[in-house]
Formats: sequence, C-alpha cells, structure tokens
Amino acid sequence: MQKTQRFLVVNDLLIFSLLIVFFVGFFVYDYEIIGIKEPFVHLPEHFKLLFEILPWILFILLIIDLFLKYKLVEGKLNYFVKKYWLDIFLTILLPILFPLKFFKATLKMYKYTKFTKSGFKLVQKYEKLFKK
Repeated sequence: MQKTQRFLVVNDLLIFSLLIVFFVGFFVYDYEIIGIKEPFVHLPEHFKLLFEILPWILFILLIIDLFLKYKLVEGKLNYFVKKYWLDIFLTILLPILFPLKFFKATLKMYKYTKFTKSGFKLVQKYEKLFKK
C-alpha cells in the first residue's frame, strides 16, 4: 500500500511535468491552431516527433494512474469517481484533444479555398468591368 502511494505521487509528478512539456510543444509546433502568428519559442524540427509521441505516453500514464487509484480505493466506484473526477476528466479529455492537430491541416485547406474563391471573384469582376 505504501509503495503504491509513493508510485502514485511519482507518477502524478511525471504526468504534470510531461503535460508542461506537451503544452510547450503545442505552442512551438501547433501555434496556428490558436491564432498565433509566430511561436513563442523556436525548437529544431527533429523534436517534433517527440511531441507527436508524447500525448500517447501521457495517455498510458494516466490510464495506469487511474487503475492504481481504483485499486487503492478497493473498487468502490462511487468514492473513486468523487475523489478522482479530475483525473478521470483529464484522461478522457486527452484523446479528445488529439484530433485538434488534424484541424490544422483542415484550416489551411479552408484558407486556401477561401483565397482561391476570392481570386476567382476578382477575375470575374475584372472581366465584367473591362469587357463592357
């Protein structure tokens, strides 16, 4: 029991530190999603792979953390949900936030489509004005 609690403390600290690193990577490589023109910090491009794997490592650590906490409360589900609702919420929220990176590509396509549409409208107006 004592070893489990110590492991949980170490695991929680590890999760917290990895979350900080995760958000740093988010602001460095995926800053366009939140509307920032340039990243706050510039990191080499080869670190990007680390930040792609990091959410999965966090997710696995959160699952392990929840499993151990559930065993620690001896399977009392109501007590577990009341006491560790924030951990449960974070574990559920993390995989939901993974697809945000895919919106980055969608947003770029939308901007290019909008730019192309504006270009076509400009050409049409030009033709209307100068053909008459």
